[in-house]
Amino acid sequence: MKTIDVRNLPCPQPVIHTRRAMEQRVSLCILISNPDQADNVTRMAESSGWTCKLNHQDDHLELYLTPGESVKKVDLTSEDIRCATSQRTVSDFKTLVISSEFMGRGDDALGKILMKAFVNTLKECSARPDTIVFFNSGVKLTVTGSPVLESLKQLASGGVDILVCGTCLEYYNLKEVIEVGTVSNMYDIAETMLATGVAYIG
Repeated sequence: MKTIDVRNLPCPQPVIHTRRAMEQRVSLCILISNPDQADNVTRMAESSGWTCKLNHQDDHLELYLTPGESVKKVDLTSEDIRCATSQRTVSDFKTLVISSEFMGRGDDALGKILMKAFVNTLKECSARPDTIVFFNSGVKLTVTGSPVLESLKQLASGGVDILVCGTCLEYYNLKEVIEVGTVSNMYDIAETMLATGVAYIG
C-alpha cells in the first residue's frame, strides 16, 4: 500500500495528487486534512471504480482507496460516455456557470433583481441545465437567506447537479450555512466545465 500525504494542501491539490497516484493501480492510503477534502477525493475515486474507507485520526483523516476488479478509465473526449440517469452523450450535457450574486454588470440592485428572476425562471423552463456551478460571490445564492434558495432546492430535487466552490464558501465565511448543492473543488468544476463544452470564467 502506498501512502500519499496531501494534508494542508489547498483545493484542488488533494484530488490531483490522489488521481495521479491512482494511475499506478495500487492500494492507497491518503492522509488528508478535513472532511470536505475527503469527500472530494472519495467522489473522484468512486466515480473511477475504486472503493473507499475513511478512518478518523486525532489530527487528520486517513482515506483508504482500493482499485476495483474493473477500474474505470474515463475518457472525457469520448462520445461513448453516457450519463447514468439520462443515457445522453457528453455533447448533450448542459452546464450553467454562475460566478456572481448579480446578473450582468452595472447597478448591483438591478443585478440582484435580474438574478432572482433568472434563477426562479429556470425551474419553470422545459429545458433545464444538467449542472449549475457556483463560484466567487455566486456561492451566496446557495446559503441561508438566499432569495433563490427554494428555486435551487426544487432544481436539485428535480435532478440538477449543483456544485458549489468550497474555497469560495470559506472565503466568504459561508461554509456553515450552505443549504443546497455539493461543496466541490476546482478540479471537479474544471472537469465538469471542460467535459460539457463550457469554458466561461468571470
